[in-house]
Amino acid sequence: SCLFWCSSFDPFRLFVLKYFPDDHKVYSQQFWDFRNAMIHSFNSGPFALTCQTSRNHLKTISTASGDMPILNIEDFFSALLVAYRNYFDSLFLENDLQSNFQKRISQDDGGAPQTWSMTEHRH
Repeated sequence: SCLFWCSSFDPFRLFVLKYFPDDHKVYSQQFWDFRNAMIHSFNSGPFALTCQTSRNHLKTISTASGDMPILNIEDFFSALLVAYRNYFDSLFLENDLQSNFQKRISQDDGGAPQTWSMTEHRH
């Protein structure tokens, strides 16, 4: 119904569960928290971040506040690409998803591509 145009946790979680690689699906709540932490305070929220250490991706470390999963940025980016490809494959094939997509991008705050002209005036 509103899987891709509602502004709440459930559509986000469903997106993760449907389109992300299997080993990432158990982190749907943490990805929501990560998204919010990054957008609102530019911190990694429930994840310890690392780069160029694939061997640590989605492993857990113990911290003073409890266990924390590790996100290796390159592996997380790869997972996002998989989700992106899976979503657009579904969008191509599923009429309901196409209808929801059209509704969402036609709304004023829907994220449809926009272009603007900018000019620079030098004095």
